[in-house]
Amino acid sequence: MLDGATTIYGSTKQNINLNIFYEYILNRIYNFEFNYRPNLSDKDSYFVPSGYDSLPVLREFDSNDELKKIYDERIPPLKNKIAVI
Repeated sequence: MLDGATTIYGSTKQNINLNIFYEYILNRIYNFEFNYRPNLSDKDSYFVPSGYDSLPVLREFDSNDELKKIYDERIPPLKNKIAVI
């Protein structure tokens, strides 16, 4: 078995990727059949299974050249909140 991380964007409010999440858990724990492909392009239904986190595989799915951007361009900085005392 490969060690690695899985990334799934899901939303119970909009019913996004809940079925994928459920079936992926069943596949990993009980070896049930799993027929979903990784989705790296649609940010509203993002799904990266374990084993797809290697750089050559990510480059294959990177249609928008997102990997070329540096971290600060992809992840916006957090805004500091002022504590009210």
